[in-house]
Amino acid sequence: MLAKYQAPASPIDEKIVRLHQLAWQPARFAHPSWLMKMGLRSEKYHYGDCQTLDNILNLQLIDWRGFPKQPLPAVLTNKQKAQMALEPRLDTVCMALGLVSLRCSDYLRIRHYRQALYPILNDEDVCQLLGIGCPGERAAILSPEILPSIALQLGRGILHATSSAAVTWQALSILLPPLPRAIWLPSADLWLARLERLL
Repeated sequence: MLAKYQAPASPIDEKIVRLHQLAWQPARFAHPSWLMKMGLRSEKYHYGDCQTLDNILNLQLIDWRGFPKQPLPAVLTNKQKAQMALEPRLDTVCMALGLVSLRCSDYLRIRHYRQALYPILNDEDVCQLLGIGCPGERAAILSPEILPSIALQLGRGILHATSSAAVTWQALSILLPPLPRAIWLPSADLWLARLERLL
């Protein structure tokens, strides 16, 4: 008697698992500002302590964000995998987008500005931004002390605006604080695609 051949089980891609976790369990991963918006103190709430509360918060966040509204993919494209791989550097991507929107290359060239961007952007990141042609026709008007927070906030707003089209960015946006409104940047998708490849 011949034994039946059983194909080896293929492991589930960790990035697709992470996408589904961020989408369906947003309270578990939400930036503390989301919880504050819901009237909770993030230091008092611990996901997993009360399943009923967790479920209520998950449903509320899904409703507020309008995501997900449709079934999520079972397999990610290579581009989506690359986007999910940027999760640990999400603030780097946001700050880079913010700097692009400020259109001032002096923020990347002048030493005291570069130092202010560290540790979110390191020297290699700054060189890559300059290398891909970060626009720079405007004068530097921000002080080095406020530049990082302004660039980060602008970048987060831009990412919120561009995230509506990409399921991966929609999922990752729960890790960012909620913003009162998204910020539109002409050619944001083009810059985001460039940053995905470099950062």
